[in-house]
Amino acid sequence: MNEVKSLLISNGINPSRLREKVNELSLYQLANSSNIHGNDISELLNEICSQADSLYLYRDNANIFDNLFNYLEENKVSLNDYIRKNPLN
Repeated sequence: MNEVKSLLISNGINPSRLREKVNELSLYQLANSSNIHGNDISELLNEICSQADSLYLYRDNANIFDNLFNYLEENKVSLNDYIRKNPLN
C-alpha cells in the first residue's frame, strides 16, 4: 500500500483528500476517473493495478484467513472482554 500511496503523491494526488472530488459530485451523477482526476490519470491507474497485483490479498500461496483465525485464537480473551465492555447497543 505504501507503493500505491507513493504513486499517488508523486502524481499530485493527496491520498487523504482522494475522495473530495468524488464527494463534490451531485447525487446520481455519473463519472469516471478521467472526469474526476483528469484525462492523464489512465497511466497512473495502470501502475496502481500493477502494484495491486502484488498485494497480500492476491497471493496464491498465502491464505489470509489463516492469519486472521490465528490472531483471533491468540487474542480471543481480550477480544471477548472488549466486546462485553463495549456492546453495540
